[in-house]
Amino acid sequence: MSSDDVPDEDNVTRFALSNVGSFEIGDTTAIIGRSAADPTVSIAQWRDDGRLITMQGNIDSTDMQAVAQTVHKSTDDEVHRSLDTTFATPLPGLQSPPSTIVAGTLADGTRWDIEVSPRNPADESAGYVWWIGQPGDSGPPTETRLSLPGGAPTIETLVEHGRTYVLAKVPRSVSGAELHVNPNGHASSVSPLLDIDPALGDRFTATVSFDPVPFTAHIVDGNGNTIASWPQL
Repeated sequence: MSSDDVPDEDNVTRFALSNVGSFEIGDTTAIIGRSAADPTVSIAQWRDDGRLITMQGNIDSTDMQAVAQTVHKSTDDEVHRSLDTTFATPLPGLQSPPSTIVAGTLADGTRWDIEVSPRNPADESAGYVWWIGQPGDSGPPTETRLSLPGGAPTIETLVEHGRTYVLAKVPRSVSGAELHVNPNGHASSVSPLLDIDPALGDRFTATVSFDPVPFTAHIVDGNGNTIASWPQL
């Protein structure tokens, strides 16, 4: 995925794409087509705040549209986290054994495993390290990501190896909380946020899907109040 300042994307598109069509991303009309250089590659383009955004991948146009419709502007916290150079240094959360949020076998026969450990056990507000099982893992998960800061309900999403993960947490004081995930054209799911480790200051849950479709998610507390949503409202 890329984003560029392009004064005349129509001329760019004419030479870059074939079989051009259009679809909606929120209030924006996007175009989609096949790469002129490699017809097996789908390319989607749209403008956001004056910038031309381009996505491409070796998937059909329907799947590309579904993925493009999940793209959203990152929050300041997400940007800061992605630029956090301290993640390249050893973290306390990588030195301590993580706690399991969910584990089992997926529909395709591969295992999935989501675990979590505190980024800094002495500072709950520092957030957590997500441990994400990868295809072929036979031991602890080999992929790690930093969570958003602790102390507030959060929903985080990521896509890896064709899987869409939704990771959620709430402070331990929020009992009875549930994560609701609502994928377009598929049944919704509801997952309780659980107290997985008395040493951690939050409750957690996670879901995974193989279908790259647009979705929304929200957390409700024990009183039925929405306390977090994705995309952020």
